[in-house]
Amino acid sequence: MTRRALPFTLAVSLAAAGAMGLTLVADAARAQDATAKMLSPEGNPVGVASLYNTPAGVLIELELTEAPEGEHGFHIHAVGECGPDFGHAGGHLGGDEATHGFLSEDGPHAGDLPNIHVPESGTLKVTTLAPLAKLADSDGETPAEALEESAQALFGGRGRTAVLDSDGAALMIHAGPDDYVTDPAGASGDRIACGVIEAL
Repeated sequence: MTRRALPFTLAVSLAAAGAMGLTLVADAARAQDATAKMLSPEGNPVGVASLYNTPAGVLIELELTEAPEGEHGFHIHAVGECGPDFGHAGGHLGGDEATHGFLSEDGPHAGDLPNIHVPESGTLKVTTLAPLAKLADSDGETPAEALEESAQALFGGRGRTAVLDSDGAALMIHAGPDDYVTDPAGASGDRIACGVIEAL
């Protein structure tokens, strides 16, 4: 597989994984496993995310109500603490295992997610999948064999990184779009919304 073919293959694989994840969530009566309340730097609520553990990875449903218009980078950060400037959330989940970006030679991070596109209304509901993440190390679910082989082919056999480890994790929205290649954060600019991921 050529590196140029990777983004398309990745998109197809993620779509298939996402479809399986969505089915599994529906079968489980949509009982979420974790949540994150998204806040602005001023502490104002801008939305909420529901997270589901699936054999395909962590499925994230993000619902924004007061977000800035435009295209924004969206990531899972490695520390479950936002703090006043969101710097306490650290870098991306899995940032020590790979370089950033779906288009980079040695990426992506486990916390890399597709950009979100917020309309003028500031409201958005979107579902995405983090195929290299799992909620906790104790998760007993084993990915389906076909999905595991696909992940190994696309990501060099890397295992999934736990979101709810000893220092937790956070969801982050950035001021600008992720270019999917620049390390460490896709040149996506300031952190404009953060939510600590909490198990239910």
